[in-house]
Amino acid sequence: MPVMKITIITIDEKSSYPTYPDEEKEIEVDTGYDGSILVPDYVYYDILHLNMFELPEKGKIETPFGETEELYIARAFTIIPLINVKVETLIETFIGCKEMLAGRELLNKYVLTLNGPEKKLYMESFSHHSKKRSET
Repeated sequence: MPVMKITIITIDEKSSYPTYPDEEKEIEVDTGYDGSILVPDYVYYDILHLNMFELPEKGKIETPFGETEELYIARAFTIIPLINVKVETLIETFIGCKEMLAGRELLNKYVLTLNGPEKKLYMESFSHHSKKRSET
């Protein structure tokens, strides 16, 4: 599965994952996941403490095993160094989650080319002044 590197920062900018400055986390790009960013429950609760920024509404997700789980959702910033952007995103988890994925809600904001056999992701970010194409 193609991957991309990100950093997640809480809305108050007091916590980040990974926790060291300028460090990035490689996550899988999953076009079958319709959310923005799915993180393991320990990252959501124990590292980022996103329960402090949680939205009142809950979502639902169907696991690969066909079980339906309640999603906990919070707002945070996601930095995508590859294209030099910082965007507010919804970070989701469920109890027992061990995966970290980038889904369609985040990916649809950018022009992407996925090269599955080579496990490469090409991203383009458009602004009013420039266009940047990068590869992971």
